[in-house]
Amino acid sequence: MLDGRREEGIAPLVTGLVLIYLGLGPVMALSTEIVVSAAPPDRAGAASALSETSVEFGLALGVAVLGSIGTFVQRGHGFTTGLAVVAAIGVAVLCGLAVLAGRRPDA
Repeated sequence: MLDGRREEGIAPLVTGLVLIYLGLGPVMALSTEIVVSAAPPDRAGAASALSETSVEFGLALGVAVLGSIGTFVQRGHGFTTGLAVVAAIGVAVLCGLAVLAGRRPDA
């Protein structure tokens, strides 16, 4: 409220989080299943732990990097521009990963 605009409340935040986790839930369950089923039965626990640790590390690193970029842009150009830059980076990474997944020999 520092810029004098009216706050919208918690509804946009809750809506965004619901959409994110509706998309992430099935993906995370599937990725864990793929990792655990690829490991030998006596190493399934270690495979699951490694998978979860990798996810947490990736999320933390992504938040740190994108948060730093967004803050840097926001300080010079405003919040909306910072958010747009972070979103554009996310879309670019997603498109790059889709291209890489299409180039896999077994795809």
